[in-house]
Amino acid sequence: MIRNRIVRCLLAAALLLGLACGCSAQTAEEEPEQDVMVICAELRDYRNVMKGVNYYSVRYYPNAQFEMLWLPDPQVDPEGREQLIRQLRTQIMAGKGPDVFLLRGTDSLLNPSDSSEYLFGDLHKAQTAGLFCDLTTLLSNQDFAGLIPALSEYKTNGEPLYLLPLGYLPLTVSYTSGTPDAFAQAAQNTSPLLDYLPALLSQAGDDHAGDLSGLAQALPLAGGTGDLSETIDREDFPALLRLQKQLMQTDTFGQPTISSLKEGFTGGEFLCWTGLPLYDPFLEQASLLAAQGNEPYFAAVPNLEGGITAMATSYVGVRANSTHLDQARDLIQTLLSEHIQTWATNFPNPGYRELSSADQGLPVCKTALAAMLQDRNRYGPSGGFVWGEISDATIARYEDFQNSVTHIILVDRRFERYLAICEPYFAGTQSEELTLEKLQQEFVIYADE
Repeated sequence: MIRNRIVRCLLAAALLLGLACGCSAQTAEEEPEQDVMVICAELRDYRNVMKGVNYYSVRYYPNAQFEMLWLPDPQVDPEGREQLIRQLRTQIMAGKGPDVFLLRGTDSLLNPSDSSEYLFGDLHKAQTAGLFCDLTTLLSNQDFAGLIPALSEYKTNGEPLYLLPLGYLPLTVSYTSGTPDAFAQAAQNTSPLLDYLPALLSQAGDDHAGDLSGLAQALPLAGGTGDLSETIDREDFPALLRLQKQLMQTDTFGQPTISSLKEGFTGGEFLCWTGLPLYDPFLEQASLLAAQGNEPYFAAVPNLEGGITAMATSYVGVRANSTHLDQARDLIQTLLSEHIQTWATNFPNPGYRELSSADQGLPVCKTALAAMLQDRNRYGPSGGFVWGEISDATIARYEDFQNSVTHIILVDRRFERYLAICEPYFAGTQSEELTLEKLQQEFVIYADE
């Protein structure tokens, strides 16, 4: 079969590049006619994805033979990664190549210095080109019913979904009960972004405006309600761009460090955080501060229409003409299960629930988040700190937040191009008019060419 020869060539190239392929111990030469599902992953460092694939192999082996194709680490073998990506793109555009894709999401946002190639640099074009199958037809009503409302609505409304997020990050402001009431009220406001953010900055004042600078980079993503091109083409986008410039020009721009996060909460100050504060430093402080009657809170930053837009951390997609759709469905169901999405691992201690990975984001399985938070005897990263009890009120706030997310937006290499175009504008060396013209040309006028 032509497809068999292509898969064997693809796997041979991967082996020459030092990739870890497997779950089938036999070589292509030993089984020349074997036609197996090929899973291609950009996500080797995403532990919940790795654990999901491993669990799938144990649960379904040997009935579901498959090959695992990991792209080389960009820090270890950038040339090998780029070479393999070029080979894969040729196969993909011909309607061949891997059957399932596990793709990166918010790396451009969380790790802006990472300039490694993505397999799909433009996910918008990849979807409109018909490269992926519609997952609302592949997965059942029951599968979608187990997801958070922002995703389950695709099935309910009959909307196509070609890339399914495995995790997501919202844009939030974190503060404690010791901060001024006026700031807390502004943070909890659900007004559209162009009303919300100026009011929040006003309450922060000059002394604390820098604490909100971490909101800046993600604004065009979290502020939109759809594709980045759609956001840029909105009439109110110029006002959003000006707000982003205002935040970018603060001296303390960037995500808060772990030390600043602890110091900020201890001092009763407010901080921004890209992603819900579900990380170990936050929860450690939550336990300690709650005992002192100074409980941490968080608030989601609304989008341009007053809803909540989260950014996908990773995706799964299936090649439109794959002959292994049943196996792909089994894999996706495994990746979406509560068992996998709670990130339960045996390291460093049995029963440890890992809550600290921003790369993995929050679970899209709607029961997984509560399952993690209700496991009240977790151990911290050092293995020696026993957490205090997380209050039912805190769990309820997290669950309310899950249900209030209205959109989950794709994040790909186009966002890096957005930042590159806007950088001179943020620095004051390029006019707003020219910046808007360049963005229109890049993301709207030529977006579908």
